[in-house]
Amino acid sequence: MTWWLIVLGAVAILLLIKPSRDFLLSTVARIRGFLREVVDELKKVAWPTRKELKNSTGLVVLSMLILMVFVAVVDLLLGAILGLIVR
Repeated sequence: MTWWLIVLGAVAILLLIKPSRDFLLSTVARIRGFLREVVDELKKVAWPTRKELKNSTGLVVLSMLILMVFVAVVDLLLGAILGLIVR
């Protein structure tokens, strides 16, 4: 679901229930508080350096290549074994 569908749904609900001004103001205040907390938490995140990111990405790619070869070999072997059994 895309974000605009969520916004459209929220607007439709607000039009249906016709909330009071105080409710809307308190809701906006809570959303602002939530977003402020999100920004504060993101400032605490220990983001990886470019070198760490390159190393981690290389390790993931290498691991996937090894796994790909392993699965291909097992698939070929099992296919050959099943081929002998079926004959």
